[in-house]
Amino acid sequence: VLTDATDLRAALTDAIRLIIEGITDPEVQALRNVMTGELRRFPDLGRTWRQRGPVRFAAYFADWLREQTALGRLDVPDPEVAVVQFYGLSVYPHLVAGSFGESLPRDLADRLVTSAVDMFLARYGPTCQMSELPGE
Repeated sequence: VLTDATDLRAALTDAIRLIIEGITDPEVQALRNVMTGELRRFPDLGRTWRQRGPVRFAAYFADWLREQTALGRLDVPDPEVAVVQFYGLSVYPHLVAGSFGESLPRDLADRLVTSAVDMFLARYGPTCQMSELPGE
């Protein structure tokens, strides 16, 4: 989704929707909850889960942010922080709800995606300067 991104807003929206679709799949949620419950007995299980999923995509996303910054399309001084921020705005609410066996209402999930992308681009768009942010 991010590879041939000509429209940053659309690319980020599509990418985050795909991630959310994957993490909210009932089978994935069930497996994640079982894995989480077994972490004390099998700590390698958690490391393997993270390395094959979240860590791998976070690294890919950080590299993409670096590329977009080099092209002048974004201004992301710390891609690792930006990835966590973007996930915090969009993905983590689904993980929290899923850990309790619930899902976010569809309209709230849609608003979270839209506002996450808006906030991310407002902060990291090429024309944003830290001195322009409120409170600075």
